Amino acid sequence: MVSIEGDLVQLEYRSPHSWIHVNAKDDTGVMRQVAAEWASAPRLKQWGVSEETLKPGDHVIISGSPSRDPSEYRMHLKAFGDPPMAGSGSDPPPAADRSRQPRKHDGTK
Repeated sequence: MVSIEGDLVQLEYRSPHSWIHVNAKDDTGVMRQVAAEWASAPRLKQWGVSEETLKPGDHVIISGSPSRDPSEYRMHLKAFGDPPMAGSGSDPPPAADRSRQPRKHDGTK
């Protein structure tokens, strides 16, 4: 698993998979745009993540499985936030701003 930290460029909120695009520095310090495949729009909605939750310019930290081809700058998002929290199962990933963190089904954070 790899982690990147950078600024959100775009959230593609769609099915079957949503994508987030983040500007982050690679291992050599060069700024790259990394595309991370996330869950479907309906799944994100269940987690409390809407099209309005994340905005371009939001500072994010994401972790996931990198593409087999490192030159693609793609990954499958597994965790979102700091500290990274799982973005699967019944626990939603936190939003970039903890005050906007989605709530669980019982109303707690």
